[in-house]
Amino acid sequence: MNNDNYYNSSNGHSSLIVAVSILGTILIATIILCVLFFSGIINLSSNKDMNRTMYVVDNAYIRSEPSDTSSILIGLSTGASVIYHKDANQVYASITYMGNDGQYNGYIEKAMLSATMPSVTETSTMYVANVKHSIYFRSAPVEDKSNIICEIPLGIAISFIENTDNVFAKISYNNQEGYVKREYLSPSVPQATPASANSGNTNVAYYMYVANVKDSIYLRSEPVENQSNIICTIPLGTKVGYIEYTNSAFSKIVYNGQYGYAKTQYLSNSSPGGSDSYSMTVCNVKHSIYLRTSPEENPNNIICEIPVGSRVAYISSGTGTFYEISWNGYVGYAKSEYLRFD
Repeated sequence: MNNDNYYNSSNGHSSLIVAVSILGTILIATIILCVLFFSGIINLSSNKDMNRTMYVVDNAYIRSEPSDTSSILIGLSTGASVIYHKDANQVYASITYMGNDGQYNGYIEKAMLSATMPSVTETSTMYVANVKHSIYFRSAPVEDKSNIICEIPLGIAISFIENTDNVFAKISYNNQEGYVKREYLSPSVPQATPASANSGNTNVAYYMYVANVKDSIYLRSEPVENQSNIICTIPLGTKVGYIEYTNSAFSKIVYNGQYGYAKTQYLSNSSPGGSDSYSMTVCNVKHSIYLRTSPEENPNNIICEIPVGSRVAYISSGTGTFYEISWNGYVGYAKSEYLRFD
C-alpha cells in the first residue's frame, strides 16, 4: 500500500514537471514571436492582405529603402494607387507604383495608405516636378494633341483641385482650370541639381513669353534678386528661349543673344497679347522708332518712323526682339525694347 502511494505520488510530480516544461516552452516561443513581429523581422499578414491595391491618403514619397533618410524615387499625390506587398518594418511598407514613365518598387509610410480611395475636395498648392522641363496643361483628362492648353514649366506652383482618375488631376493654373498628369505633381518644391545654377547648358527647350507683369522683367546674371546682377530688362510679351529650371524662383533663358536668369512666374507659354485690341506706346527712345517690313535691322526694310509717345496696335510677338504692330494703316515690325503695353 505504501509502495502504491509512493508510485502515485512520483507519477503526479513527473506529470506536473512535464506540464510546467511545456508551458514554459510555449511562453518562451510566444515571447520570441512577439519580439520578431514587433521588430518587423516577421510578418503575420495573411496572403489575402498581400499584393492588394491601396491608396495614398496624403501627399507622400516612395523611397528606395524603408527609412526617411533614404533617397526619394517619386512623389505621389493624394489618391494615387499602389500595390501593397508587405510591411517592411513598423513605419514603412513595401509597395509597387505603376507610373506612366515606368514601374517604381520601393517603400512608403504605412500611415499614408488606405484600402479606400480618399476624397479630395480642398484646393492645395503643389509643384510641377519629376520632369526635365515642363508638362502639358490640358482641357480634358486624356492624352490628345488637340486638348493641350499650354505647357507649365518645372517648379511652377499650381492649385490642386482633385484627382480625376489614376492618371490625371484637375488643377488651376493662371486662373484657368484644366488637367495634368498626377505623376508630375509634388507637394514639395523640386530641387535643382547642384550644377544647374552654373551649368553651361545653352540648349533652348522651347520658347516662352514674358507675362503676368505690367511692363517688363529683369534678365539677371545669377538666379537671385540682386541690384548688381541685372543684365537688362525684357518687355512684356517678349518671346524668350527657355533653357532649364534653376530653382524654385528662377529659370535660365536666352534673350537677344544673352543668357541669364528670369523669374519663372513671369514666363508663360501663351503670348499676353495676340490681337489688335492690345495697345502699346512707343517709349525708351529720344525721338522715334522705325517700322520695318521684316523683323530685322536693315536699311532697306524701313516703312516709316513712329514718334515717341505714339500709340500702336499690338499684333504678335514676332521674333521676341521685334513686335509685329499696326500704326496709321501700316503693318510691320518694331523693336520690342521701344514698346510698352498700355
